[in-house]
Amino acid sequence: MARLRHLLAGLAAVGWAAGALANVSVQLGPSPALECLQPAGADASAPEYPFDEWKGQVPGRVKVRIDFALPDAAPEVTVLELEGGQPFARSVRDHLRDWRVPCMDPGRPVRLLKEYVFTKDRRQVGAPPAEDAADTLRREASRCLTHVSGRSAQDALGGARLRDHGRVFLTMQFKSPSDAPQVSAFARTSSAVLRRRVEDWAVGYRLPCLSGEHVQLDVVFSFKFEGGPNAGLRPLLLQELLPRVKGIRDRPLKLDTTAMGCPFDVSWTYLRPQRRNKAGALGAWLAGREPLLDFMREVELDLPETALDAVYADVTTITVPCLKIDLNPQGDKQ
Repeated sequence: MARLRHLLAGLAAVGWAAGALANVSVQLGPSPALECLQPAGADASAPEYPFDEWKGQVPGRVKVRIDFALPDAAPEVTVLELEGGQPFARSVRDHLRDWRVPCMDPGRPVRLLKEYVFTKDRRQVGAPPAEDAADTLRREASRCLTHVSGRSAQDALGGARLRDHGRVFLTMQFKSPSDAPQVSAFARTSSAVLRRRVEDWAVGYRLPCLSGEHVQLDVVFSFKFEGGPNAGLRPLLLQELLPRVKGIRDRPLKLDTTAMGCPFDVSWTYLRPQRRNKAGALGAWLAGREPLLDFMREVELDLPETALDAVYADVTTITVPCLKIDLNPQGDKQ
């Protein structure tokens, strides 16, 4: 129990009181093009290090623009910046030849930006996640979010007397400046009433300055009892989180954070099981951190139901120190 208290904050019992909408957090959602990029995992893969350049200890860097005109056609690749010579550019072009964006509208071209860094001493190719060139316009459009009622979410949702509290995770897909968004809301069963209220309210949102690009917004509505504590996850060390991961001792797990530029912090939003968790390292991107971040995006917590209610859609900071983890359940049984 002491370990559970150390993991969580604000779980003291509170009496029924007027419900309040404590916070609304709005973020630009992921690029639809990057979400459906094929082959699976394409954005995390890397081109081959040219053999002669590797043997000659020649480093390289290639930044490219990747233009898709059709969902089933190879992209046009334009080299924007090149260091190290043409063999690196050819390797990148070969690597991108099979990329596709099958979900794209043929009448709406997609442009991605991607950089590859070839490190000579380890024959390693680093590739930060691709950027959707349209995200700048989407980010600007998201700033004009408004509601047809003219009211704020706090005014409309925060004054009702509610017999539950919790968080609702909402995605809104905007395809025109005047039409209602496509809304999907997710919450714990204990927050079902809140989820329905948020869904009904969200169809009144508009993006009047939207000018062409489809926009997804991810929104977290946090409700709490008026005057009560905020409940959720405390800032944690990675080794404090791992014992609370469901099935952690039933599967192999091998992580060496000493190769990840440790120590570093991860922003982590818990959304399981309805959605993948959000996990992003704070600071400079390093390829070696991706296996850990992928693991953190998939894990489910093994907590009592009331604790799961409290941490759903909560964001916290996970500090990753320098350590080595090697769990091998099959080896332990032998």
